[in-house]
Amino acid sequence: MTFNYDYLDYRFDAPAAFGGAAPWDNVERVGLSVPLFFRASEQWSWSLTPSADYFRENGADWDDALSYGATFAVSRQFSAGRIGLGAGVFSQLEKTRTFPFIAVDYRFSERWRLTNPVAAGPTGPAGLALRYTLGSHWELSAGGAWRSYRFRLDDKGIGPAGVGEEQTVIGFLHLSRSFGRSVTMDLYAGGAFAGELRVKDSNGNELATTDFDPAPLLGVTFSARF
Repeated sequence: MTFNYDYLDYRFDAPAAFGGAAPWDNVERVGLSVPLFFRASEQWSWSLTPSADYFRENGADWDDALSYGATFAVSRQFSAGRIGLGAGVFSQLEKTRTFPFIAVDYRFSERWRLTNPVAAGPTGPAGLALRYTLGSHWELSAGGAWRSYRFRLDDKGIGPAGVGEEQTVIGFLHLSRSFGRSVTMDLYAGGAFAGELRVKDSNGNELATTDFDPAPLLGVTFSARF
């Protein structure tokens, strides 16, 4: 079982498309997913991951912020890794979204590997990343993914109790350092490109839309397995 919590702090500079006022402020995501895996044979396996998430601006009603759905993938195992196809279906605040994705973890050589950088879910497909092993503890990769956030707005602003949406393409470089078999540090640098913001009212009618400039991305994570 995987528990997710995201806190997004938005800052707007002269948002003319939204009447000069910020369409939303802080957005939260609280979610739970249950990945299920089944090996049908030595070559074939499948996965099913149902999930439920609440996406909301601070102050919005929790009862109207539920998104739910699942991803499904079928993969074939090769000597060098696995390759498969999958699809996601999610009910997201008055809209049903479907998307295909590639599920892959394939090693071309001792140093080169193609993988998914993130998990497919309510925010979009899994993306792709090309990884290169620098040494016994270091790995460098470059990749990208498409991401979409739909969240319930509060009862103020341009779209009271409506829906806010952000869509963007993420591109990044990633440097990973492992400390033994259980502890990893990851550094990320990249950007959000081809970004678009939308506001819809509570009936699903579009009120405003605008593009936003490329935005830098920096990140660091520490993970441990027990």
